[in-house]
This record gives sequence, structure tokens and C-alpha cells, in this order.
Amino acid sequence: MARPTAASPHVLDPATRRLILLLPAAFLAHDLGELAGNDELNRAARDLTRRVPVLAERALPHFTTSRAQATVAIGALAASMTVLSWRAARSTPRSPTMTAYAAVTLLLGAHILPHTAQAIALRRVPPGLAGGLTIALPYSVLMVRRLVRHGLVDPGALARAMAVGAVLLLPAVLGVRALGRAVA
Repeated sequence: MARPTAASPHVLDPATRRLILLLPAAFLAHDLGELAGNDELNRAARDLTRRVPVLAERALPHFTTSRAQATVAIGALAASMTVLSWRAARSTPRSPTMTAYAAVTLLLGAHILPHTAQAIALRRVPPGLAGGLTIALPYSVLMVRRLVRHGLVDPGALARAMAVGAVLLLPAVLGVRALGRAVA
């Protein structure tokens, strides 16, 4: 099989490739803010349990993490996003890898919605929300828009991948949190 050339429709343009590789940076712009404010977030969760006592004994352990636990979880997610970005930057348009990359990128942007709900419930701006709104969400929207507009991702395949990703998101988050608790 012939190696694709730069003019081939099977190769990403250099600008798109570089933008794809920025996914871990967009993720970290949001999650490093969360890490820096981890202690404040834990205090806010404890304050919420004082207002809603039924949450205290059941939910609080699931909503609080130590800085070490959060670091392990964020590191695992960042490593996964780095591998996915690297693979997507080397993949062909409309490939399953490119579709998975686009779905993860959209989920990164969409997960700002629970943080917004968190801000309302906690009655304060949670750490990471500013980075999410100013970097992660715009990156997500603009990147996926570019991929769809340039025909690099099939919208139907992306919708299916988003549905699967949305179902797997909670177990994935709980899994990296469990990893953080086990390692740290």
C-alpha cells in the first residue's frame, strides 16, 4: 500500500494535527485548577452536608479526595488523553480513533455542565470552572466543529460514540478516583 502524501485526503493537515495534540493541555487547564482548589472543594462539600444532612454519611466520602488522590486520578486521565491525542493525530480521517477523539473532546466540554450545577449547589465557584469555561469548553466546541466541517469525523458515528461515552463516563471517573484512593 502506498504511503499517503500531504495532499492525500487520508492525511490530516498540519494545523489540525497540532490542534488535536492540544487536547491534554485543554484538559489540564481545567483540571489543574481543580487540583489547586481541591481542599476548598472538600470544605464546600462538607458545608453542603451541613445544609443537607442526609448527604453527610452516604455521599461525602464519594465527593471528597485528598490532593494525592486527585493528582493520581488527574494524571491517569491526562495520560489517557495524551495517548488518544497522539493516536488521533496519526490516524486517518473518519477512523474509529478520530471518532473516539472527537467524542472525548466533546465530553471534556460537556462536563462543564455538572461543574456549573456544582457551583449552584455549593453556592460558590468551584475550582477549575474558570479554566473549563475559558479554555476546555471553547477548545472542545471549536475542535469538534473543525473536525465535522472538514469531513474528518462522521456526525452519525460521533453521535453514537458520544452516547457510548456518556454511558461510560461515570464508571471511568469512578475508576480513576478508585485508582487515586488505592495508590495515594
